[in-house]
Amino acid sequence: MNFLFISETIPVDTHASSVVFHRHFKTLVEKGHKVHILTDKNSYKNRKKELLSQFTINIITNRKWYYLTFKPFG
Repeated sequence: MNFLFISETIPVDTHASSVVFHRHFKTLVEKGHKVHILTDKNSYKNRKKELLSQFTINIITNRKWYYLTFKPFG
């Protein structure tokens, strides 16, 4: 089975929820599943540790600097 994890918080073995996701994904890979991680370029570049080589990493580009900031209520 394939799992897709979409987040700007990369699941590395460091702290808080990242550790929980890292352990779950590591177990899934050991059981024969595939884990795909979709994150942005800044999050990937600023990670604290390396990810497991069994994870498939998909990196998307960051917003362009000239785009307006997101304002949900106006």
